[in-house]
Amino acid sequence: MSRIGNKTITLPDKVKLNVSDRGEIQVEGPRGKLQWNLPRDISVDISEQSVKVLRKKETRPLRALHGLSRSLVANMVT
Repeated sequence: MSRIGNKTITLPDKVKLNVSDRGEIQVEGPRGKLQWNLPRDISVDISEQSVKVLRKKETRPLRALHGLSRSLVANMVT
């Protein structure tokens, strides 16, 4: 069983991450801008220099989307 979705993502110094009310993530840094829409039952908790991807339910498909979402956000940030 993978636990990738539970890992915290550390934000580099010059990277800004914003999440809209509709679940759109926007990452802006020295390499450019990226945006992506979160799946419906996935949310993001942003601290000062870290990001945590959370899921609202414990269904099998949502657990898979949780790990995928965390990996995609981590790749957007780095």
